[in-house]
Amino acid sequence: MHTYVIRLRKLLGSGVIHTVSGGYLFCVAAERIDLYRFRELVRAAADTGAEESELELLQRALLLWRGRPFGDARSNWLDWEVVPRLMDEWFAATERRIDLEVAVGPLAGDRLSCRCSVSARTRGTRSRPRANEPQRRNSSLRGGPLAP
Repeated sequence: MHTYVIRLRKLLGSGVIHTVSGGYLFCVAAERIDLYRFRELVRAAADTGAEESELELLQRALLLWRGRPFGDARSNWLDWEVVPRLMDEWFAATERRIDLEVAVGPLAGDRLSCRCSVSARTRGTRSRPRANEPQRRNSSLRGGPLAP
């Protein structure tokens, strides 16, 4: 573990990882975290009032998205509790972007187009759990550490 922390400190710079009682603490400004930047751009898009500006902000937000959240992590908790909520945020922003593109057309000289690849899994649902995964509990669908 210590070796990984040393490598991360070299990669991220000093002042990001602090040793505390019982472990380590990451101190990162919110604007350096892509999820927070995504959410801020989506909020700003909703508040803009002008469809072209909203479309541009949504495109910028969606460009921050790179595949499935926590794609390399193997965790039942992430797969059932966190990733579906994050994917719902992505779907909502993507649906709104598409609605705006239909209403106003793509932006002139648009270089921010977002490529969407949707897997066989449908929005917010999964037909059956993967092997060795617990059944999802309805009471745990909302709230949690990443709830807005």
